[in-house]
Order: sequence, then structure tokens, then C-alpha cells
Amino acid sequence: MIDFHQLIGPGGKEGAREKFEALITQLVGLQHKGVMRVEANPGDWGIDAFVGEIDGVVSVWQAKFFIGGVGKSQKEQIGESFDQVVAKVKEEGFTVDAWTLCIPVDLDAPTHQWWAKWKRAQEKKHKLRIELWDKSRLGRFILTPDAASLRAAYFPGVPGPAPFVPEVLPFPDDVEYEEMLFIKQLRAANVAEVESAKQQFFNAEALGREVADKRLPDQMRALDGEQADLHSMWEDRFNERTSANPEDELLPGLHASVMAAIEARQAAAPIEPLPMHLIHRKGVMHQVVDAGRAGWVRSFRQIAHDHA
Repeated sequence: MIDFHQLIGPGGKEGAREKFEALITQLVGLQHKGVMRVEANPGDWGIDAFVGEIDGVVSVWQAKFFIGGVGKSQKEQIGESFDQVVAKVKEEGFTVDAWTLCIPVDLDAPTHQWWAKWKRAQEKKHKLRIELWDKSRLGRFILTPDAASLRAAYFPGVPGPAPFVPEVLPFPDDVEYEEMLFIKQLRAANVAEVESAKQQFFNAEALGREVADKRLPDQMRALDGEQADLHSMWEDRFNERTSANPEDELLPGLHASVMAAIEARQAAAPIEPLPMHLIHRKGVMHQVVDAGRAGWVRSFRQIAHDHA
């Protein structure tokens, strides 16, 4: 867990407030490279960080270092900061499409109720989106691999998340893949047994969903890279087989050759951002086939076209 009390150093809470504002700007920057910070000179228009054009449309982040919780005074400050942004919108002629409050604590149940009611009222009145980055949500951002340098700078000694290790799932009895393209491609090549292929595809799909749900950008990029690498491996072998068998529709040995290459890749795989079992790696190959980008016979494109 991230303890935002660590931000309080010799500069006291005022210094911690400045650190918290800087941290929020940098966290926003992990998702939006064009983030800007507003220096109070003398006022900051109720904006600590923004993305967009300050004379056009912007998304705003407001940091409030309410380390002791959110009570009556803090609620008033939240309202004042929001009202200040709304006033500047009218004065300066820009548009706010989203306003995000960032606080280093989680809300108790009554305060969650207050927040939900206040949020709905302001969204309806001002036609914008309001979000809350509380302690829990900020903590999840800070513990991601992309935030490793920020975590080390602001929270030294806090370890990163445990390495992501995907599990192997059994193929469910109630899932039917027989009419899917990757199975049709295997059948066209006279591959006799396809049950393992179904489990491989199922596990690759589950892995992709888990990586996306956990918002693991390094792992998402690793999956994209794996698809590209396996497609390249298949293409080299497909071209070799079509040249060696110019009249043969079935391209004997193509499927076995690609799977053997994948097994060799698995055995030689270095430490990766996304460790995969062999079943996941072969499943990724089936995903490439199911997308219509590869197949096991010469006319794989026609099979994909007829399947669409």
C-alpha cells in the first residue's frame, strides 16, 4: 500500500502539498504526454494540471492534499476549487470536458454518498465529466511498472508489484470453438486433433483480457510484439512451403514446422515483461490465424474470406 504520509518531510504539510501536486502531474503524464502544470501567479484558476489547449478544450486535474480526511471544510474547498474553474471558463472562454479531484485518502461511506450526489449535480449542471482519484486509485497507478521511477522518487523503499505470471486454465466444457476461423483453418489442413488448439486459444484470449483489465502497458505491448513475431515466423515457413510445393494446396508439414519453431522459441525465451507458458504462445499463433492473417493451407485467405 502507498502511504501518502511519506510525502511529509522537513517542509511539513505545505511541502507535502507541493510534492503531491507534482506527483499528480507526473502520474497524468504517464497517460497523457502533453500534460501541463499551472503555477499559481497569483492564482491557478483552480487548475493544478491540464491536458489540451487552455484557449480551447482541456481536461483538468485538481490535487488536494487532504491527508487527514474529507470533512466539512474539505468539502467546501472542493466546491470552491470547482467553482473557480467554472468561473474561469466563463471569463476566459475555454471549455472543460473533464475535472478530476485527486486526494491522498479514501472516503468513508457517508462521504462517498456526498461525493456521488455532488458529482451528479455538477455534471448535469455544467455538462462535463467528473472523476475521483482517491488513495486506492492513486496507489494502483503508482504501483504499475510504468510508474517505477516515480515510486522510487516519492516513496523510496516501497516495492513494486509482484511479477505477473499467467496461469494455465482448463478448456471449459460449455465453450464451443468449432465454427471459429482458427479451427476451420486447422481442419482445412487435415490436422486430426484440435482439442489442445482450443485450449491454447482459450488461454491466450484469457491472458489478453487479464492484461487489459489490469492495465499493464508493458505486457500489452509484449503481447502485440509476440503476435508480430509469430506472424513473421509463420510467413517465412509459409513462403518456403509454397515454393517447395507449388502445386500442393495442403502444404504438408507447415503447421508442424511452425509449432516446432514456437516450442524452440519458448525453450529459449529470455526473461520477459510478460512470461508465457507454451500454451499461451501457441494460442497467440491461433489468434493470428483467427484474425485472418495466417493459415495452414495455400488458400487460407479464401477460407478467411468465406468465413467472414
